[in-house]
Amino acid sequence: MEAEARSLRYQAITRLLDKNSALLTAHHADDQSETLLLNLMRGSGVDGLSAMPESRPIGNGLLQRPLLGFTNDHLLQYLQQNHIEWIDDPSNQMLDQDRNLLRHQIVPQLEKRWPGVNRRLLLTREAMADARTLLEKMADKTLGERLLHPFVLKLSSELCNDPLLLRLVIRRWTRKMGAGPVSAYKLADFSTQVANAKRQTKSELSWDGWRIRLYQQRLWLLHGTEVQPCPSVKLPAGKFEVYLGRDVGRLVFSSHHSKPRESTPLPTRQSNDGLRQWPGAQISISGRQRAVASIIRHAGMHKKIKKLLQAAGIPPWLRNCIPLCQKQGALVAVGDWCYEPSFETDLKQHDLVMHWQPEHPLLEFIASEQHASQDRQQHRAGY
Repeated sequence: MEAEARSLRYQAITRLLDKNSALLTAHHADDQSETLLLNLMRGSGVDGLSAMPESRPIGNGLLQRPLLGFTNDHLLQYLQQNHIEWIDDPSNQMLDQDRNLLRHQIVPQLEKRWPGVNRRLLLTREAMADARTLLEKMADKTLGERLLHPFVLKLSSELCNDPLLLRLVIRRWTRKMGAGPVSAYKLADFSTQVANAKRQTKSELSWDGWRIRLYQQRLWLLHGTEVQPCPSVKLPAGKFEVYLGRDVGRLVFSSHHSKPRESTPLPTRQSNDGLRQWPGAQISISGRQRAVASIIRHAGMHKKIKKLLQAAGIPPWLRNCIPLCQKQGALVAVGDWCYEPSFETDLKQHDLVMHWQPEHPLLEFIASEQHASQDRQQHRAGY
């Protein structure tokens, strides 16, 4: 309940902050030591043991904690001396909440045995913060070399053979993407799986609505619900665009003279008779699971969709999100990079180019990667 309430508070505050504003909170040194102890009980690593930073981004603004250098007693003394009233939240006395139990029962017992325990804990926190800074620099260097996309990390033999470095990089990567801390034991188990994994492994790490999945020596980061599959729809008669949902995005047929992959769909009113006669209404679109056909003729060969998507490096859990075009029961296009020859000829004859415009970041990455691969192949073919 504590974590959920905190999350909702920050969500509400985030909506109120612009780039020129900051939220100041009254977190103090005692809060800092309590946070360290709570994270220690959760099995946190260096990130958790460095407790709360003095400043961090929140939405478009900043969250700042200017009172972390003062204890609760110091602040109370200041308020009393200056006759400043304050409000005590009655929920702070509820001992069924972890932080309150620490504050009212555990820390006083520790103080009796080790006087000045909060000061000692803060020294540990400072040492952990220094270590965190150095480790973040190391992780950032590795990320800069391996991050193919904000949500896709390419593994290397160095990472796979060094679980400590892999865990460090994953922690840094996920925190930069806005995820909460991963428990140490979950991360250790996942890094072991990655080190021992075969190429097609199904290893997965899940925490707080986030997931990392391993496929073909890449780690794929997902947040929230699963990516929505491509629905089964027909291209409306007389239309040159169809919407396929909030993740899959749009499939657009535009003039061949438009800028590649930044095109504007053609208007429904066409002065060109050839364009008006283009049989777009005969085209149906769906994901792989609902496609009638499973084989496409491409590059002089008949290829199974499963093998084609696998060779393209597309993870199994995203393959049903790739739009497949069918015409009269035959598969004629996979995404906007693989075409059946007669369909490609048909598009050219009508001066059309098909563009897939996905909205989910992982699908955007897949599309851009396939376009880049296609461009490389065409470049090589030109020599």
